[in-house]
Amino acid sequence: MKELYKITLKNDLTLEQAWEILEENAFELAYGEEEESRGILYLYLNSVNEVSAYFWIKEIEKVQLPKIDWESQWALYGLDFKNGSVHLSFDKFGRKAEPILLKPGPGFGDLSHPTTLLVLELMSQYLTTQSVIDIGSGSGVLTLAALALGASFAYGVDIDPAAIGHAQENAKFNQMESQCIFMLPEEFQFHSITVPLIVMNMIFSEQKIAWNALSSLHRLPGLRLISGIRQEERDVYFEQTKNWGWRLKEEKEKEGWLGFVFEC
Repeated sequence: MKELYKITLKNDLTLEQAWEILEENAFELAYGEEEESRGILYLYLNSVNEVSAYFWIKEIEKVQLPKIDWESQWALYGLDFKNGSVHLSFDKFGRKAEPILLKPGPGFGDLSHPTTLLVLELMSQYLTTQSVIDIGSGSGVLTLAALALGASFAYGVDIDPAAIGHAQENAKFNQMESQCIFMLPEEFQFHSITVPLIVMNMIFSEQKIAWNALSSLHRLPGLRLISGIRQEERDVYFEQTKNWGWRLKEEKEKEGWLGFVFEC
């Protein structure tokens, strides 16, 4: 079973460089911070031996995350937070649908980030009654939004068990638990004769890892609604999507972040 470790970096490497190296090697990172002019990384490991080859690590110790007051965090940053929940109305996206409510928790997706709004805009345009596969489902916001907009069924996939639990709670809170399922990538199975709509709202490096882990989706036709890409990453990202066999259909921008519709 993986446990949380705190890594203190030597000054040979910046926090961003260390994060990128570990992420590219598929380590499960929690978060990073600066402490007394040194980079600190928190990540999940089965053993310290997994990182013993990295010379730029000064110290490593097993730790426990402090308890986080998610309600305070969501109240501070969440969009339209009232009565203990974030309220998502679809009127601003030009669709008539029942609003959904999101309870605070560890899953990403409190509607404060531009990428979430970009995907909701695209989903409002392109989603009819398809099933939806939401890669990096976080709080379940896009999975549940897809159901509210008419999806026949929705699959949420995330590497974080805490986020999966959070999304399941939100599904129950909106009485949608029978219309969706949340799971780890290794548990994912898709059994349908219909073409799904695939959604992925993650940063570039996480997208590469997630897409490679879900090889059963690679040959599926249909649309991919994507966000999590910065403007300055656009050209490099397009090289990657060419390798995946995706063709650009539409592009949007919000606050320096890009949203795309690809077809395959």
